[in-house]
Amino acid sequence: MTEKLRIGLVILGFLLLAIFAFSFSRSLAMFRGGVEVVLPEPGDSPEKLQDILNVPDLSLGKIYWKTHFLYPVGLLTEAGGLGPEGVISHARNLILVNLKTGSTKQLFSRDIYIWDYFVGEFIKEVASNQFDAPKEETLNLYKKLVIIASLDDSNKDGVLNQKDRRRIYLYDPDKEDLIDILPLGNFYKSIVFNAGKGQLVVVAEEDQIEEETTTNSRKKKDPLLFVYSFDTATGKGVRSLPVGGWNKN
Repeated sequence: MTEKLRIGLVILGFLLLAIFAFSFSRSLAMFRGGVEVVLPEPGDSPEKLQDILNVPDLSLGKIYWKTHFLYPVGLLTEAGGLGPEGVISHARNLILVNLKTGSTKQLFSRDIYIWDYFVGEFIKEVASNQFDAPKEETLNLYKKLVIIASLDDSNKDGVLNQKDRRRIYLYDPDKEDLIDILPLGNFYKSIVFNAGKGQLVVVAEEDQIEEETTTNSRKKKDPLLFVYSFDTATGKGVRSLPVGGWNKN
């Protein structure tokens, strides 16, 4: 075996090992139910941004409002969920096609962790146990898509998943507008159902920070919970005073 051939085989072996390691890390991230944190760099081309995203499966798409075709990127589902189908739909991105104009809208510019998404107008019955009558849960947001997602790696583990803090978004397909309804520094905890027409009410949390006089370092307390009501007609939200007595879980 010549020296050049030996060097070529060594290089090939390193390349195969690198490809295997990369594929394994991607599989591990998927196994952990999350998305690897891959951020685009300033000046990245649209082609590179598209390469960051997984290729979507069009067979998983559904028609919403009779006018739009929505399909997820990297869909994973499990039982439960807040929407009318009772299924949690995890994804990395969402793509919406306007069936009247043919325009295509990618809702997020990069891979994120979508914990769930569903239409914002439904009535469903939920049974708390086998003895009590089912209770009704309603959401009355005309032609809006509700998206609960994590865009930031809040626990700094290199993966976006259910362990990261979530925010809640509304997408208006007519205006092609994605709205992050919570003020900065606040995070989604839960939806409060049965609000009025056009009202999205959530329980949210805000970090507390106190000053330590001994070391002059900043230390976080348990988050404070509050109720936030967002009016889809005006695009404005109303926040309650923090409720310190609630358990944050």
